[in-house]
Amino acid sequence: MDLDQDGVLDLFSGAYYCNPVRDCAPVMFFKGIKDSPLEFEKPIPIKTISGKYPDLSSLKEVLIPEKTLPLFLNPVPSKTKPNLVDLNGDGNLDLIYGEQKGYLIKFNGTADKGVNHFADQAEILKDIDGNFLKLNYSSTPHFIDWDGDNDLDLVCGAGRSGIYYSENIGDAKNPKWKALTEWISPLTDENGNIAQHDTQNANLGIKPGRNLTVYADDYNNDGKLDLIVGDKTILDTPKPGLSNEAYIQKENEYETMQDTTEEEIRAKREFQKLLNIRLAGKSTPETEQKLKEARLLVKTTRDNQRKKETAFKDSFKTSEQVGYVWLYLQK
Repeated sequence: MDLDQDGVLDLFSGAYYCNPVRDCAPVMFFKGIKDSPLEFEKPIPIKTISGKYPDLSSLKEVLIPEKTLPLFLNPVPSKTKPNLVDLNGDGNLDLIYGEQKGYLIKFNGTADKGVNHFADQAEILKDIDGNFLKLNYSSTPHFIDWDGDNDLDLVCGAGRSGIYYSENIGDAKNPKWKALTEWISPLTDENGNIAQHDTQNANLGIKPGRNLTVYADDYNNDGKLDLIVGDKTILDTPKPGLSNEAYIQKENEYETMQDTTEEEIRAKREFQKLLNIRLAGKSTPETEQKLKEARLLVKTTRDNQRKKETAFKDSFKTSEQVGYVWLYLQK
């Protein structure tokens, strides 16, 4: 996409973990280099029209009534999956990204051209019944006129597997979304629950795994849109002599260990409080020292927890991370 309209194709990317201190934004811009189609300049953050990051801070009051406050332990999102499309038909590209909690965050494009032309205020996409278009875990949106009625529909991959669809029953300028419907069901465990860890996905081996990215195109040139799906799968091998029942029990214990601990939450809250003071221009030498200590505490807490998780995982299985591409041809 030629995002800065200079006649050269550019790249844009989401971020696994956004960090304002290191100038890593929810969406990054890689400017293309003329006459070098496979080379790009050093990435820079995409910002809103007033120079802010397109983050979640403006949504706090919206989501508190929905009892989703944990989303805002840190207003900077993670695992962002961006799309740039003209969703309201005004001739300006809008920014919509999926993020770790599964919401779809939208920033309207403005009449100002260039890279940083998005509105400051974010909104969350909802269906016609007023419910959030929210997936299980992270979300990867793709907008395409699937039904051929000249407006953009939504196809979306989910972090814990599954592909979902929402038809736009409005029009190209006033999109109205139907509730998400399941096109490709997520992988489930033996009790019918969505698989919570990669082992279940890899063991079944019949559908895409996790962290799904989806793209629609007419792959076989038959006039019908098809789905191309990328995934992440962990191929796990239990340690010799471990029974299936014992393996499942240890997997469940391992999944629980990966939940954010209260210690991590407290450390991140303190760090964010001090960081907000700096961003507001009210920092003092004492605050900066506390911020340094808080950053170290966050890192130490996270590192210690990851070491415990890794040691436990290595005690009962070996893992290999792979990714597959799946093709679904429309009948």
